[in-house]
Amino acid sequence: GDFSGGQVVLAAGAHVPMMAGFLGMKAPIQGAKGYSMTFKRPEGCPRTPVILQDHYVALTPFRDTVRTTGFLEFSGLDDRIDPRRIELITRHLRRYLP
Repeated sequence: GDFSGGQVVLAAGAHVPMMAGFLGMKAPIQGAKGYSMTFKRPEGCPRTPVILQDHYVALTPFRDTVRTTGFLEFSGLDDRIDPRRIELITRHLRRYLP
């Protein structure tokens, strides 16, 4: 239907640019995705978060698990996983945390 108002909020995440286009507007945002893996916390795992700044990888320990994250990929609406990214995160983690 028709709506009128002084302001509009488009809350559609990565779909906002497309929705804005329907309204004849531009939205200066871009879809992105990050990579993370969560697994059982190994023996000797750090108890506080660690950032491997040189490699853009972070490690966040929880009670029984640990999450590792890395990379931000501007991918629009493409939700495919790049196995090379997972391999890089794993390689960097093993280098510092054997």
